Amino acid sequence: MKDQHADELKELKAAAKDIQKMLPAQRDRIESLYLEEKSWTYAVWRERYLNHPLVGTLVRRLIWRFKDGDRASAGVWHESRITGRNGRSLDWIDEDTRVELWHPIGETTDEVLAWRDWLAELEIRQPFKQAHREVYLLTDAERTTRTYSNRFAAHILKQHQFNALCGARLEEQPQAHGGRRLPACHPHDGSPRPAGGVLDRRYR
Repeated sequence: MKDQHADELKELKAAAKDIQKMLPAQRDRIESLYLEEKSWTYAVWRERYLNHPLVGTLVRRLIWRFKDGDRASAGVWHESRITGRNGRSLDWIDEDTRVELWHPIGETTDEVLAWRDWLAELEIRQPFKQAHREVYLLTDAERTTRTYSNRFAAHILKQHQFNALCGARLEEQPQAHGGRRLPACHPHDGSPRPAGGVLDRRYR
C-alpha cells in the first residue's frame, strides 16, 4: 500500500491533518454565533452549514431553532431530516424559514432537560456545550435588589487564571464580526433575555 500509493497516502495524511486543525476553529466560529445573534433562511443555512462537508459534521450535532411566522420549534438533523426532540419531522419548514442556533437561556427547565435526555439516548455528543450550557436562574432576592447580587459575594477570583480562561473561550475575532473587535470576555452572549430572568454564564 505504502509503496504503490505513496503519493496518495501522503496527500491523505496531509488532508487529515488539515481537518484536525480546521475543526476546532469552525467549532469556535459556530459557537460565536451566539454573540452575533445570527440567523439565515433555511435555504442559505442548508447550503452554508448543513450540507457543508466539514462544517456539517458539527452542525448536525447541534440544536437549531426554526421560525416561520408565528410558528417556531427547535430541531436537530436526525435520520436525514430535521426532527424535534419527540422524533417527529418538522415538515412545515420551507426555504424561507428562519434558522438560528438554539440556546437554553430562552427555554424552560423541563425543555432543556428533555433535550439533554434525548441527545443522551441517541448518544449524540455535541461539539460544544449547548444543551448542557450553564444558565443561572435569578433568585427572588436578586429580583428584589435588581441592581446587584450577593450570589458570588466573598468568592476569590484568580485574575491570571480568569484571564487565560477568557482568552481560550472567547478570543477576539474581528474577521468574524465585520471588523468589530470583541472583548475577550463578555458577561452574556447577546441573546435576548426572557421575562423570567435567566442569566447565561459566559465567565469561564
